[in-house]
Amino acid sequence: MTVTVGNDYTKEKKFQELMSQADVKTVNLMRSNKPITIDSEELVVGDIIFIGYGDAVPADCLVITADDAFASEAALTGEPEDL
Repeated sequence: MTVTVGNDYTKEKKFQELMSQADVKTVNLMRSNKPITIDSEELVVGDIIFIGYGDAVPADCLVITADDAFASEAALTGEPEDL
């Protein structure tokens, strides 16, 4: 019984580590008038991010300019198709 509990704890800990890493994405942005790429965890207020086709928005943001922008909320609503 003790071995099973220990194994379950180890597996759960590794799973939680993997899940926390899955949320981290790389982001292309403009900071201090220089284009750079960083992890989404390092975003700060005032960063200007570049979002391309198929990219997920890594944080709350304001859209400065957009060409043919479209947002799919299917992941949030669970709907299979956009209306």
